[in-house]
Amino acid sequence: MFPYEAIDWMREALGVLLAVSVPLLATALVIGLATALAQALTQVTDPTLSLVPKVIGVMLVAIVALPWMLTMLLDFARRMYSLP
Repeated sequence: MFPYEAIDWMREALGVLLAVSVPLLATALVIGLATALAQALTQVTDPTLSLVPKVIGVMLVAIVALPWMLTMLLDFARRMYSLP
């Protein structure tokens, strides 16, 4: 194996990792910003008010996006194992 091949594999692995994690992280970010804004406007500072919606939102997005995420990960694994 040449060093440039290892670098290409790592670049592809990081790209797949980023693509798979973005929907979940973006959901948590948007819900967190919305709850923080609501808490700032109402002056309610209960930590569970920001945690529960994030958990529910991330779980729903994970359920919806799971087939796509698994397809991405399995395609990447197949490409890695089929390399010479």
